Amino acid sequence: MKKAILISVLLIFPFCSLAEITASGSNCGEDCSWKIEDGVLTVSGSGDMANFTSDDKPWATYRSSITNFVVEDGITSIASSAVGWTNVSNVTLPNSIETIGSNAFAGTNQLTSLVIPDSVTSIGSQAFWGSAITSLVIPQSVEIIGSYAFRDMRHIRELTIPDSIQTLGNNAFADVKIENGEITDILVNNGIQNLTISANMLSKYLEAKGGFAEGANINCTSGDCSGVLSAWDAQKGTNYANSTNIAAQNTDGSTTLYKNGNVVGYKGKRIYTLEEANIAAGKKNIIKIRYK
Repeated sequence: MKKAILISVLLIFPFCSLAEITASGSNCGEDCSWKIEDGVLTVSGSGDMANFTSDDKPWATYRSSITNFVVEDGITSIASSAVGWTNVSNVTLPNSIETIGSNAFAGTNQLTSLVIPDSVTSIGSQAFWGSAITSLVIPQSVEIIGSYAFRDMRHIRELTIPDSIQTLGNNAFADVKIENGEITDILVNNGIQNLTISANMLSKYLEAKGGFAEGANINCTSGDCSGVLSAWDAQKGTNYANSTNIAAQNTDGSTTLYKNGNVVGYKGKRIYTLEEANIAAGKKNIIKIRYK
């Protein structure tokens, strides 16, 4: 009889769900709920998330099991230390997000890609410190970047920085590409290979300890990036202008290419350096080239 009852119970109540809810709660903000289901941390509700430290966030106990972070539409901020120092490898953010808090994605060494929504206006200090992101576009909506926001992102290779940024925190890009030392001391081959930026922001980027790999390609959206690097070299004793390839966007829509400090292409035509022009002309006294 007992066996018959047991079989009946199993038939009526088979496995309730293939998904396992590890934990849940409604303590992540004024109108904010969360749940962890099969390694996915989902946050839903409206308004801002509350800010936390690494140890007091509601899901801190489960940090090692979190591999995906999904924020649903309606939430307007990512909490400080939200998924910092977790095993998260995939992040989905809605267009309602306006603020990314400090340390929100710090120490996420499994996170290699992330799309920052066009709604974000502020990125907090150390927000992406030490993350493994390899390519990142900071949208035109961003106006504030906190100190050390992208520090120690040693895996990043492609970076787009808009001209919309009004406040760029101290050391925001420190150690994004170097093994040791400071930006003024060394260039290495494992740094940013493609940087899209205006001359105005390039100056701020360098001041914020940002760098790039030797031979990197800089897509200069406006202004004189070559001049910025040359001025920086003169001030800091570096050689960045001769260590990069710069594509400068001209006002007429054409592009001027610089390689090792020399113009090499304009409007799709081959352009000679002074040395090459002298060789081609069989002269040694050409001191200036005019391009039409």
